[in-house]
Amino acid sequence: MVDRVELNTSLNTLERKSKNKHTSSFSEMLKQYLEKVDMEQKRADKMIEEFLSGKRDVHEVVLTLEKADVSFRLFMKIREKLIEAYQEIMRMQI
Repeated sequence: MVDRVELNTSLNTLERKSKNKHTSSFSEMLKQYLEKVDMEQKRADKMIEEFLSGKRDVHEVVLTLEKADVSFRLFMKIREKLIEAYQEIMRMQI
């Protein structure tokens, strides 16, 4: 539940940023979200290293890993839907 709220919040933030720029496109929004997913993955890797060195608690690490996992899975679902839409368009007869 918490992850869903945080993801919705981050998507709303991206939408606001895209509306403020007036020149951003759907591809720009996807690129920004991909960068956010990458940042989450890197943060999770860093937390694992800190946990192994004794600087982090296991709960913090698990929470960060789950957050990164949910972000990645959401991006993969978006990718799958885009591919399906592209394939459907390619099947259309003109």
